[in-house]
Amino acid sequence: KAAEQAGAQGASRLILDLRGNPGGSLDAGRAILGMILGEQTIAMVEDRDGGHKPLRSIAKEKATIPKVTNVLVDAGTAHVSEVVSGALRDQLDSRLIGQRTFGDPYARASYALGGPADGAHITIEMVAGKLLTPKNTDWAKIGLTPDEIVVQRGDVKDGDLALRRALALTSTGKG
Repeated sequence: KAAEQAGAQGASRLILDLRGNPGGSLDAGRAILGMILGEQTIAMVEDRDGGHKPLRSIAKEKATIPKVTNVLVDAGTAHVSEVVSGALRDQLDSRLIGQRTFGDPYARASYALGGPADGAHITIEMVAGKLLTPKNTDWAKIGLTPDEIVVQRGDVKDGDLALRRALALTSTGKG
């Protein structure tokens, strides 16, 4: 809603801050990307045999929001947040700014064993495949490398350096 309000007020560019975001539901990420991109391939799923199939966004309707030109990332940007970051870079040419992401591209499937009737509450989580960006970038264990590396060290009097860089790029029309 905030992004739609920004667009209604005349904003043409948007900065998405995914720093420290460990991800969440893959379906939620697919829905967010659906609002931004419409229905598009947001990742490739690689199976254990090396085959690839596209994972598409979930688009009820594309929202009227400004273009996401910059995405702030760091080592806390993981899993679904990496899917979102990679999709925006590959599909919108958004620029990743900050530090290398965590490196968790594994699609998981959870299965509950037992239930309340027999007193067993065991859930097994299995890797169902590895996610790659739409352009087949593999970020397993190494993370996504930002287009602009900005390292914030300790208490910096100049404030949030990655955000300042993103704002500078956005205001010049370069990002």
